[in-house]
Amino acid sequence: MKYNLSEAEYEIMQFIWENGNNTSFSDVMEYTHKKGHTWKKQTVQTFLTRLIDKKVLKAEKIGNKRYYSPVGTEAEHIHNWTHDLLDIDFGGSLKNFMLAFTGGKSLSEAEAKELHEFLDE
Repeated sequence: MKYNLSEAEYEIMQFIWENGNNTSFSDVMEYTHKKGHTWKKQTVQTFLTRLIDKKVLKAEKIGNKRYYSPVGTEAEHIHNWTHDLLDIDFGGSLKNFMLAFTGGKSLSEAEAKELHEFLDE
């Protein structure tokens, strides 16, 4: 899992983020084959549907074709995921997050100084 996306979903999103708006299904299929995947159309469609459900991708039907566009940038997705992680899993508490992150151990003097400098910025 990477930022609440499976490895395959993240790989597809990286392509769509780089490709920009209105990426066709055939563009995605061609990309996955170039990457060496042997995914069938139904598998890729499932990944795209999951990305839509996760609200990182949107689809628009133009004529007989469906085109995909990112809902936001990769940086925006990471930002939203981080805030959701903090809010949902740690009750919005940065302290609880830091305790979980450090395993309840105290920060070294250097780590504490670095964190303090960051917070002062």
